[in-house]
Amino acid sequence: MSKTPEEIMNEIAKEQNFRSWTTMVEHNMVSDVDIIGVTERYAQFQTQELSDWKESASKVFKNLDLQTLGKTLGIGLGEDISTNVLPKVKELQEQNKELVKMLERVNGKSEIYEYGLREELEELLTKYQKPTNPL
Repeated sequence: MSKTPEEIMNEIAKEQNFRSWTTMVEHNMVSDVDIIGVTERYAQFQTQELSDWKESASKVFKNLDLQTLGKTLGIGLGEDISTNVLPKVKELQEQNKELVKMLERVNGKSEIYEYGLREELEELLTKYQKPTNPL
């Protein structure tokens, strides 16, 4: 976490044997060099924080192929992937729920025995049906 300008000012004051920046101001001991020092240190802390964030983000996104993800989810070229991923995933989850409900309804029908679909249907239900939460 970067330091605030106030924290940096007080550090500089303590380096010059004052209790705080306010004390330096009260004694007219703040120079342009001190103000530049605060600005430079603050910029260094901000730069370091951004560098750390970039390194962390690079590790996260290193293996994430956003173009392929967008294509797989049917997000069109030029559309923002980050704002469209969650709605697409929710849409696919809803479609999955509807298909499972349909499979559950068909599972009880006698006609499926005639076509040898019973095993395939049970396999799909086992694979995609989520267990119910007993409350």
